[in-house]
Amino acid sequence: MVEKGMGLGLAAEARIAKVFRQKEFTIAVGLGQGRHKAHIWTTDLSFDYVRINASYRS
Repeated sequence: MVEKGMGLGLAAEARIAKVFRQKEFTIAVGLGQGRHKAHIWTTDLSFDYVRINASYRS
């Protein structure tokens, strides 16, 4: 999606949009600082998730 600080254009955005629709995907970031690895888990904060969870109190 980005290379050397520059966006890769609409074609790259269209390809990544397909990836973002998947339940899980991997993001690779090259910082030129050697080989390291980390795992990050996130949550669904979509409109529907917030709407459903706002409809009741715990």
